[in-house]
Amino acid sequence: MEEVRQKEYGRLDATGHTYLDYTRAGLYSDSQILEHLNLLRGDVFSNPHSGHPASVTTTRLVDNARVYILEYFNATPDEYVAIFTANATAAIKLAGEAYPFQSGDRYLLTFNNHHSINGIREFAHMTGSSVTYVPVVPPELRVAPNRLADDLGVTRPGQHNLFAYPVQSNFSGVQHPL
Repeated sequence: MEEVRQKEYGRLDATGHTYLDYTRAGLYSDSQILEHLNLLRGDVFSNPHSGHPASVTTTRLVDNARVYILEYFNATPDEYVAIFTANATAAIKLAGEAYPFQSGDRYLLTFNNHHSINGIREFAHMTGSSVTYVPVVPPELRVAPNRLADDLGVTRPGQHNLFAYPVQSNFSGVQHPL
């Protein structure tokens, strides 16, 4: 690890930084910087989906990235599409706006979520859908299976239930010395 840290993230030690915000903004490595620099030096890019050469190059790069992502997740392009957004908040907002909430639907989420996940409750409220916070059980911060089944309950035909569960906990029991 020390070798990787020095080779890829030596600027942390050189500038006296400790970087802890890896869940919101991953720290880029030196090899990523160099690869991106070489990409930018080697071609000309512009807004995609136009007819001029720089646009065609950009469109090809974006399309290739979409194909790579779908292949990585073994997802067929007939059923899935990779959509690029500015960040997680923008992606979550798009999902909240597009979700087909109707009166009587339910949105379940844990107390332990990204603040943008909490924002989806406003889309649910606007349609008359209910919002239920499902508690997590320490120390693993998992939802008790019987509790989730009880909260989801029996659904009516056409009813939508959306359950948001964090991939990573936003809680931290670790105390960091100042």
